[in-house]
This record gives sequence, structure tokens and C-alpha cells, in this order.
Amino acid sequence: MAPTIPIFLYHRIDARGDAGSTHPETFERELAWLADHGYRSLTLAEFDRAVSGAASTAPKKTVLFTFDDGYADLSAVVAPALRRYGFTGVAFLITSLCARSGSAGEVAGASGNHLSWAQARSLAADGVLEFQSHSHSHERWSTETGAEQALAGDLAASVDVLTEELRLPRSYFRHLAWPWGRCNESWELIGRDLGLTHQHLVQRGAVTRAGQTTRLPRICFDGAFVQSFRTWVTVLSSPAGARACNRLFGTIRAHKHGLGYV
Repeated sequence: MAPTIPIFLYHRIDARGDAGSTHPETFERELAWLADHGYRSLTLAEFDRAVSGAASTAPKKTVLFTFDDGYADLSAVVAPALRRYGFTGVAFLITSLCARSGSAGEVAGASGNHLSWAQARSLAADGVLEFQSHSHSHERWSTETGAEQALAGDLAASVDVLTEELRLPRSYFRHLAWPWGRCNESWELIGRDLGLTHQHLVQRGAVTRAGQTTRLPRICFDGAFVQSFRTWVTVLSSPAGARACNRLFGTIRAHKHGLGYV
């Protein structure tokens, strides 16, 4: 039986109230609802095993938390909240925005809005967050032929920095969240050649089949109401509901971007 795993996407957890943020109280209520209803989060190793095809049964009520861009609230808000409920998450970092080790901005982060590498190492050591690539520059590359060389260099730089700063083997960094969820088949190949075998999009749906590693759908909950969150989690935790969403929103994505994910 193939797994059914919703992947959640957030950007900022703060009180700004704009389209890219979720209020900390809302996030707390979402975590409490998941815990009360028997959900558990997956580490990347658990997620990889679940989708590898080796598992004989689908894991039930499991989710993967992901956070894009590497904002400083990962340390101040996200990690403490996840820890309170026994959850873990994955943060996809724009590596050029994290202050390098030994730099003047290391403690506060390069811009004051993003994690420093010292903070990332501390969170990784604590086990509540893992870190993977969201590219080095978060460039909006053209999907026309000719951008591949720049894109390959950027992704390679992100893995180089992650390896150096987090002091982990290069092979650890297998996951890539495409900036804005934009990619095409040639880009997927570039990512795979760099060892980024698990590639995440931004699209409603869930993992529904063994062996699914590229074009992983993630549902974005930035600014979502708690009731909407509950409804979507319930739908995407159902194999039938998840498959229906994948067909519908995969078709929409194919029309918009020329590439679905099913």
C-alpha cells in the first residue's frame, strides 16, 4: 500500500498579518489539533523510508512540516512550538541569506530577518529542525533554455555552503524546495545530478505512491484559518481525498506550468 503523507509548507510564523505569515497563536492551535487527533511528524529519514517502497503498509496520520526561506522565527517561535508537541520539521534555507561563520552578523543573521548558521547548527543539534536547500540566491530563473548553467551553479553553491556550515556529509543534503515551486524536467535532472533527489513544489496535494521523490506536492498554510487547516489535513490524510486533489491540482499545474506532479 502506498503512503499518504501531506507535506505542509509555511514561510513566516509571526504577527505581521500579511499573506506570507501565520500568526503564532494560529500555528499553536494547528499543532494542538494535530496532537489531539493522533498525528505525528516525520523526520527526513522516516519520510525517505516511507516513500522508498520498502514499507509494506502506509503510515497513518503522518505529516511532514516544511518551512521555506530560513526566517529567524524558526529559532524564536517555530522550534519551541514544535518541541512542545513532540513534532519535528524541515527548513529549506536560502543559503546566501544566512550569515557565514565568523562574520559580524552571525548571531543575528545576515539581514536580521534570517537564521545565522550558528542558530541553524544549534537547532540541528537539538533535533527539532533539519536543514536542506532552497537554492543559494532564490533567483527567479527563466524556464527558457539557457538558464541551466546558472541554475546548476547556484544549486551546487547552496549544497557547498550547507555542507560546510552544518558540518554534515554532502550526501545528507538530498532535498530541494524549488523557489516559488517553479521547475521543469531539465531542472529536475540538474538537481538529481547534484544529489538533490527529493524535490518539493508548492501545490495542494499529498504523497500518495511509493517511489515518489520529485514533484512532491506541498500545501501552503500561510495565513490559513484553523478550520481550513483542519479540513485540508483531513482530506489529504485520506488516500481517496489525496489522490483526487493530486489529479485536480496536478492538472491545473500542468496547464499553468507545463508540468504536473502526478
